[in-house]
Amino acid sequence: MHNRSTVTCVHNWIKPGEPESMHNDRHWILTVPPQRELKAAQALRDLGYDAWTPVEYRYRRVNRHSGRKVAAPYVILNRYVVIAAPDLPWTALSGLRERGLVHGYLGINGAPAALPHAEAARLRTIGDHVKPTAVRVNRGIRCGDTCMIVFGPHAGTMVKVERIKKGEARVLLEWLGATREVQLPLDRLEAA
Repeated sequence: MHNRSTVTCVHNWIKPGEPESMHNDRHWILTVPPQRELKAAQALRDLGYDAWTPVEYRYRRVNRHSGRKVAAPYVILNRYVVIAAPDLPWTALSGLRERGLVHGYLGINGAPAALPHAEAARLRTIGDHVKPTAVRVNRGIRCGDTCMIVFGPHAGTMVKVERIKKGEARVLLEWLGATREVQLPLDRLEAA
């Protein structure tokens, strides 16, 4: 049996402006039911823990009959919530488990494994933590154009549009050391 686990506790991640008590915290990844990530993170924050999950904001209609749109958060890491604490708070987690908000934790050989500080810092920066300011109606994007990604984890990246079909664009994106063709909704692109 191969042990593929590589998650280990390396260092503490310190955010600027944090109180001294937070410097000894480690980051743990909790597993939660689908579509309960934001509720679980809020419940942990209500208990006094620093809990979060990376989100991006997208516009969606209030209802199908209304033309009004609102910015709504969409979770990027489905079924996971990150919590900062010196050790896993077992009493708080058992209470949330009874409420159906937490299933368990990620670990190695049955023991919880802390997330390395560099990985926790990277997860904090993923996603758009700022709501979009306006809905773009006319983008004027055509095949062959160079565009900029405005929302999502690759915001600010320039890409070339290969083709457009049914409101989605196929673009060439430099990702993980290679050029890949990725399908993106047109609302995430802006003509350069």
